[in-house]
Amino acid sequence: NLAVDTLAVSQLRDLLQAQKAQWRIDTTLDTAIEYEQKEDWASAVANYDDILLTDPNLSDIAIMRLKAAARASLDRSIKAIIQDPLSLASEEKFDSAKNTLSDINKISNPGVILLEQRQQLAKIIAQIKVPVPVTFQSDRQTEVTLFKVSRLGRFQSTTVSLRPGRYTVAGERPGFRDVRIDFIVLPGTESRPLLVECLEKI
Repeated sequence: NLAVDTLAVSQLRDLLQAQKAQWRIDTTLDTAIEYEQKEDWASAVANYDDILLTDPNLSDIAIMRLKAAARASLDRSIKAIIQDPLSLASEEKFDSAKNTLSDINKISNPGVILLEQRQQLAKIIAQIKVPVPVTFQSDRQTEVTLFKVSRLGRFQSTTVSLRPGRYTVAGERPGFRDVRIDFIVLPGTESRPLLVECLEKI
């Protein structure tokens, strides 16, 4: 009888542990789905990982995790472009951004956040190749060079159309300290006039 009782206790313990594990899986799954509905894909992946640590043989969960991971990767890519649109000045990254936009368009049920991201991304892609007029002002004495673009020479005011990106302009004048200015041309914006003149005597 003692052996039977011990076996029964052991079986009951195993049953309780199994029920506890299942409850934990169910609860974590509910949380993961809630994160998906909020389009918080990274948090959804973390919860799927938690479930798979409990039971790595749950193929359905593994598939759900794979889909959520793909969306999390897409989300990271979009955010990186939105935070640094000038990165698309690179042809390679510009082509990658167009592929990202194509991937978004293939998603049948995009959420509100993704729809907004798609709109932002499409706008950046459309504007990044459009030149922006940039006006430079000087003193007719300073020799001005716009690196990797052209030698602008001496002038009082001149305007150059530049694609969005990062640029450097420099000024030289005999007997004066050289000046060097780094500036950014943002897509879809109007740049303020940039003053380039050598004023400090040496």
